Amino acid sequence: MPHLLYDSLSFIQKRRFKYTVDVEEILRKKYPEFADVVIETSNEIISALQGKDLASLAKHSPGLVGFDWPTYIRLSGIRVAKAMEKLCLFSFPEARILDYGSYFGNFSISLKKIGYEVHAIDSYASYGSVFDFVQELLSLYNVPVHAFDEPEYKLPVFSENFDVCLCFGVIEHIPHTPRPLMESLSRVLKSGGVLLLETPNLSYLYKIKALEAGDSIFSPIETQYHTAIPFQGHHREYTSCEIEWILNHEKYAILDLDLFLYSIYGMHELTSKHKSLFLKMLKEKQKREIMLFTARKQ
Repeated sequence: MPHLLYDSLSFIQKRRFKYTVDVEEILRKKYPEFADVVIETSNEIISALQGKDLASLAKHSPGLVGFDWPTYIRLSGIRVAKAMEKLCLFSFPEARILDYGSYFGNFSISLKKIGYEVHAIDSYASYGSVFDFVQELLSLYNVPVHAFDEPEYKLPVFSENFDVCLCFGVIEHIPHTPRPLMESLSRVLKSGGVLLLETPNLSYLYKIKALEAGDSIFSPIETQYHTAIPFQGHHREYTSCEIEWILNHEKYAILDLDLFLYSIYGMHELTSKHKSLFLKMLKEKQKREIMLFTARKQ
């Protein structure tokens, strides 16, 4: 079986027909140059999260009721390491980076620690005091924090001001059309700069199986029906062809498409159908969970 990034059985320990996985082991084996920073930052954010009440986030996104945030942050270390890998691969050693949709700050802080100039942007004020601890951490690491103007998604920074823009886990939350978001990102990105755009894959095998069983791939209607407006969950998910069309339409040259697995590693142990689906996704990358496009502004 070919070595497919960290989606390889070389990172899975087989014990009595069960497959177990450890996220830190994945990071250390696949990304040894980044692992310590990524793990340290994840632990730092999880520590700062202790005792904080994030329940109000579910008011506008009911899928977050009882959400396991520490596991989310640990698993997101894979996504942070991916961003670092792409920055090195496409030669941005001293880039000025905008982290659009910085949320818990794990991308911004990790990139700052390895020497990048990083600016974070999110609508922190709209969450009340929920993310005060994140803004304090970002301030501690001298990461400037900006706020965008909802619902326009305008960026209060100068045009052509950044070498790289990160847009991880954002586009699927945008209602109506992603056009204002894409136009804003293009405006602040320098000519020849690079956009890292990451979003869930609509063709993810687990979603295909859900639809085949007659189940929805979206938030349960019985919870979303009563959500406060505006709804902040996933408004639309995309196929790789759709993201490719968007990038081409906005005059980007696509440099790389990386499809990878993510939340399945939160299971810790893969048995029965999960093992079968995991092995299938190793062979069929178009059915993996997450898409990461690297594209250059022309």
